[in-house]
Amino acid sequence: MAFDRYAAADGGIIIDLRNEEEYRKKHIKGAVNISADRLDEILERSRRMGQRTIRINDRICRQSDIILLYCSRGAQSFLMCRKMAMFGFNVKSLSGGIERYRGRYLTVR
Repeated sequence: MAFDRYAAADGGIIIDLRNEEEYRKKHIKGAVNISADRLDEILERSRRMGQRTIRINDRICRQSDIILLYCSRGAQSFLMCRKMAMFGFNVKSLSGGIERYRGRYLTVR
């Protein structure tokens, strides 16, 4: 699975765009939980300031870093992926979201 290959790569970040309750029930190992609205705010602030990086929690993500996005079914992460790509970020979206993910990094509680 291509997503697992990217997830295993060094220098990348996995972002879960769902709400905190959904994240606690099931997520991809190592994923950072941040809402799509919050990520959009971070992107817009970065763009206004002319920065080529974004800060996700305590981590600085450069445009060259691999950023993996996912949501429940893939629509929200696909839209955010397109927007981030327009800003120059190296971003991938999990097709079908976590509901279709069957990779080795799934964590279920």
